[in-house]
Amino acid sequence: MRNLVFLAIVAVLISGCGGNQVKSKGYFEMPKPDAANLEPYLSKGTGTVTGQVFLRTKGGDSKFGAGEKVCLVPNIAYLSKRKQKIREGYFVADHASWEKAFKCAQADGDGRFKITGLGTANWVAESKVTWSVTQCGRYTGCYESPQGGYITKNVQSKDKEEVTVMMTR
Repeated sequence: MRNLVFLAIVAVLISGCGGNQVKSKGYFEMPKPDAANLEPYLSKGTGTVTGQVFLRTKGGDSKFGAGEKVCLVPNIAYLSKRKQKIREGYFVADHASWEKAFKCAQADGDGRFKITGLGTANWVAESKVTWSVTQCGRYTGCYESPQGGYITKNVQSKDKEEVTVMMTR
């Protein structure tokens, strides 16, 4: 009898596993970006993008993207198609030439960054700010709850100029 009760409990526990998993449609291999579209992003210029990555908590505290990678990603049709495929549920395999056009820097302890050598072009700046909060529940015990997330911001670099962007939401 105890074995039947044990098996019934195990069956109930197992039946609850995996019910809400997101199903992928598979891989989508992105085609090579149009070379003419990538040209402004690959050429050297004298423009600069500076800024700061941060978020504000509901309590008003500021959390900074200290040490996080900040990248300028070309804002072209390739990026739109990539985002569309991700929203449709695909894992996206990028073409090797895509990341060659990225311009990246590491933010300092206050989330400040500086990216140089830019021509005139439209970019999407990407980074993240994360921290964790300890939460304790009567039945769950204490655990770390991740907070924050990714931040994106449209930015236009200009040759021979410095552009400042505050990356927050």
